[in-house]
Amino acid sequence: INPGMRGVSVSVDGQAASGGFIVPNDRVDVVLTREAPQGLTSETVLRNVRVLAMNARVGELGDAGEQTGREELQAEMLDDKVIATLELDPAEAEIIVGATQLGTFALVLRSMTDFKQSKSALRSGINQNIRLTSPFWNPSPDSNAQY
Repeated sequence: INPGMRGVSVSVDGQAASGGFIVPNDRVDVVLTREAPQGLTSETVLRNVRVLAMNARVGELGDAGEQTGREELQAEMLDDKVIATLELDPAEAEIIVGATQLGTFALVLRSMTDFKQSKSALRSGINQNIRLTSPFWNPSPDSNAQY
């Protein structure tokens, strides 16, 4: 983990983890799907996030001491649930921890050419802290809105 960053694990459906194609050091976007008044809605909550691990077996050595095969890893990634550990700054960690209560996550694999884009450029104009404290995310107890 790079200095100042945090490792945060989130649960995603196996099919929502790009079918086993996501491996450590890949970059992903994190998409949250949740119930809204108009039905299910999806939105990207984090962009260009580095993946530290996918499940516990990724990157581990097999029984015979050789590297675990990619086919075996892909089969594991299609299980019902996959644990993805992401490298996040403290603000992103708060966003993802708060969003876990709102719905389910999917990981969207990014092109390797996108890896070099700075996170600040990708987030220009986005204020994630406002998004988390808006009434849309946290309706007041006296409102009739059902999310």
